[in-house]
Amino acid sequence: MAQKELKNTPMVSSPSMPDLSSSTLSDFKTPQPPKRRFARFRKLRRSKKETIDPSSDKAETMSLCSISSISSVKSESKRRFKFKNPIHKMTSLASMAFNSPPVRALKRTVSFLDGEAVTPSSKRSNVKIYRSPEVKYRPRQKKSWLETVENSENFDRKEIKRQEAIYELQTTEEALRDDLKIVLDCMYHPLEKILLTREEHETLFSNVATLLPIHDDLISKLELLRNNDGTVDNPGEVVLEWSPQLRALIRYCSNLAKAKELYDNKKQGDPGFSDFLNRCRLSSFSHRLEMWDFLDAPRSILMKYPLLLTQIKDLTSKEHPDMYYLETSLICINEIIRDIDKETGEARCANIKERLYYCYDDETKDCPAVRESSTILFSGILKNMKNRKFEVYLFDKAFVISRPATRSEALRLQVSKEPIPVDKMFVEDLEDGEIRLGGSLRNTLTRESAKFVFRVLHRKRDCLDSFSFQARDEHDKKAWLSALRSAIPSSSKDMPESLV
Repeated sequence: MAQKELKNTPMVSSPSMPDLSSSTLSDFKTPQPPKRRFARFRKLRRSKKETIDPSSDKAETMSLCSISSISSVKSESKRRFKFKNPIHKMTSLASMAFNSPPVRALKRTVSFLDGEAVTPSSKRSNVKIYRSPEVKYRPRQKKSWLETVENSENFDRKEIKRQEAIYELQTTEEALRDDLKIVLDCMYHPLEKILLTREEHETLFSNVATLLPIHDDLISKLELLRNNDGTVDNPGEVVLEWSPQLRALIRYCSNLAKAKELYDNKKQGDPGFSDFLNRCRLSSFSHRLEMWDFLDAPRSILMKYPLLLTQIKDLTSKEHPDMYYLETSLICINEIIRDIDKETGEARCANIKERLYYCYDDETKDCPAVRESSTILFSGILKNMKNRKFEVYLFDKAFVISRPATRSEALRLQVSKEPIPVDKMFVEDLEDGEIRLGGSLRNTLTRESAKFVFRVLHRKRDCLDSFSFQARDEHDKKAWLSALRSAIPSSSKDMPESLV
């Protein structure tokens, strides 16, 4: 009966309904009033018996009608009804849409985010996700010598301490060897091809590649000396024979000043180099250490050799045949360290002199006292009474006050005051509270007194230039006073009474 009424009902065009002139009425369901239509649609949604082929024409027309019905019902009963089932469960139009060729291509493109290759027809090269270098090194030895032997009760207390010192010498060499392998495999060779020019690579790494065979040689020789019970009898003879090879560190250590300057500049100004350093630090092989810690390891371990050899010598009896070799090797290594200190000081002095930029006089491009200097006796950061920081360098023949400045895209040291020759310099210690701080409104109002202050005087023809500096703490102040007084010649330490 209802179907007959529907057939006799004339069709009324509505803007919300699709154009049905080209189809028959039997292919569509006439929309009911809002309540009834919604109930009818919900009943149809819940029915699981009827299955429609998505590829059939009836499925397409049914889907269009359903979407139209949903939009009309939602607009008319937005405040009264709420959908309980999500629309994404509809299998008519959704299944056709998600199986279409454009969507499949989109899926393949999105899969690029998971590290998969792009479509085969693409000519792009595969983008590789960064992975930390797979460097397999054995963990560093943290055992004592007693843990490596079985019958420890056969040795007296003094011999155990002696063997522990010899074992520490060997494990120190093994740790340095591992650090050098990390430098070569993960830093030296990768940066040889990227991020650094040939000159920068030479400045940063110098002759680090030649150091690994040197320390491997000592480790292998100490291993050959080890007896079946785990003891080593005569390490002094091996160390004496090996110690001249340490002269290769003279070139390496004297280059560290330039290497550190380049390292800091590249770390701050080159994003690619900074990212490389960060990735190295976060990798498992680095033990959370910075790259500079590995580059500075040969110098720091060099300073441990006299301590280790002295400890072995003190635990060795005077009648022992190895005593002569231990004493001779100590003399040889200390001589090498003195040569390294001298070369390093001269190289650092030359590097600082190159960075100085004189601006206190337009006609002056250099200072004779600074030019004739060969070493830097002391350096550090000091403040004046206006709370401004200065980088101060005490050369062997001049006292230089400078501030960092950028000139021609390079970090220079701007010298705005004339350098003071040490033979015309006087030093005066000031008590705490003798000078008031300035430079800010707070210090001016409170009249806060300065602590850890000393004064440097420059004697000229008929006057004195005075410079007051504030050290970081009492220890820093004493270090500065000691260095300044030792640099002044004995004939110039007394200030003339006419200038007091």
